[in-house]
Amino acid sequence: LKIGEELNDILSLVLTKTYLGIGFWYTCEFAKALHYFAKALEINVSANALWGISSLKAWIAEVIITQGKIDLGYTISDEALRIADESGDIFSKAHAYTAHGWSYYYKGYLKEAEKYLLQGADFSVRINMLFYAATAHFGLGITFFDMEEYTKSQMHYENAISVYRDGNIM
Repeated sequence: LKIGEELNDILSLVLTKTYLGIGFWYTCEFAKALHYFAKALEINVSANALWGISSLKAWIAEVIITQGKIDLGYTISDEALRIADESGDIFSKAHAYTAHGWSYYYKGYLKEAEKYLLQGADFSVRINMLFYAATAHFGLGITFFDMEEYTKSQMHYENAISVYRDGNIM
């Protein structure tokens, strides 16, 4: 981050702030995660990079949801989804559809969660974005379990595990 600032390297700054946000989210330091995501979002907004705006809003939505603010997370993921669809970019669609699927899951709308998580998984697999593919499949595992469709649930859990193992993730 310091080197990126010294060189005024915008790409390094966006990526560093994004990955710092992810790291802080995983360690449950939500305020720090949101701070870095917001800083990366500012850069994308100033560049009018729709794919970056959408992806960061999806990450922000997931942090907000993790904190239990389901309605706010849903609103932000819905905005990320609209921007991703406007951009037409598959990278942002993978993020936005997955985040929106999780939003629906936590709101208790399981059929809608299924729809968006399936699309998020599809977009993620098509661009080999393994972490998000696993995240979507894990969400589908939970969703189908809650729908008492245990065979489908098991299949998606196995898909998530397979992606984690094959990608050497987590």
